Amino acid sequence: MDISVIICTWNNFRRLAITLDSFCGCRIPASATWELIVVANHCTDRTEEIVAGMMNRLPLVYVEEPTQGLSRAKNTGLGKASGDLVIFTDDDVYPESGWIEAYWNSFWLHPLGFFWGGPVKSVFEGEEPDPDLLNVAPNSVKGMDLGPVQRDLRRGECFISANWSCPRDALLRVGGFDVNLGLNARKGEVSTGEESDIMSRLVQAGNRAVYLPAAKLKHFVPQSKCNFEHILQRCLAGARSSARAFEYRLKWLDRGTWKWGLTLHIFKKWLFLQAARIRGRSAVGEYVDLRMWLEVHKWLNKERS
Repeated sequence: MDISVIICTWNNFRRLAITLDSFCGCRIPASATWELIVVANHCTDRTEEIVAGMMNRLPLVYVEEPTQGLSRAKNTGLGKASGDLVIFTDDDVYPESGWIEAYWNSFWLHPLGFFWGGPVKSVFEGEEPDPDLLNVAPNSVKGMDLGPVQRDLRRGECFISANWSCPRDALLRVGGFDVNLGLNARKGEVSTGEESDIMSRLVQAGNRAVYLPAAKLKHFVPQSKCNFEHILQRCLAGARSSARAFEYRLKWLDRGTWKWGLTLHIFKKWLFLQAARIRGRSAVGEYVDLRMWLEVHKWLNKERS
């Protein structure tokens, strides 16, 4: 098998049906064989029925992962995959016709030492969020576009979970996804970071992350994810993931005066917030930024204790 596309889903059969239908329009290189793996993560809706109804139109493989958790579901899909190239996406996307072809062509040229990702354009169910709110929203809400030119990712950049690809052997060599990260990894809090974590490990293992502007897809964003509370919680989850990352421990935790340095940094963020309010303009960005740094401080204190 040449290509394995993996979709993880949880009780989202209506959007999954639309997504699977959109895959029927993808061009597949004549020389390539492929499979589309749907991992049902403890689904209790009509997911299996929807997949069964599309079996005659797509090379579908249906897998169940009974333990809730997105990273577990991705590892289950990865364990089932037989393709040399694995492409990850979500259950609420619209891939362009050349999406799979773009990844396969890049893999064909560089089968070792690379992984790839492409742009994601958000399609909002309702009105687009306020620009100030959208500016601080995670890429899972606002999308991502790094421009029209193929290039290596720069420091701090990361592909979106809905649109990236990697050779299967490279993913297995770094150990797959960390089941302690990702949605539902920790009950009682929103958790993210499973994609940035595994991509970081891929880079540390010597692989290059390359942005492919031709690997385009659209991502449906429901109205429920466009409000301030959802965006804030996702940003705080990202802050918690960052607090666990090595660069934060090195910069703040391992220094004897880390508390003073981080406290002064947070105070500066608080001053920015007050200045924005005094000027009478929207302070959404400053408020979210301050809350994120406070979250980093809390988690570093927790790790220190």
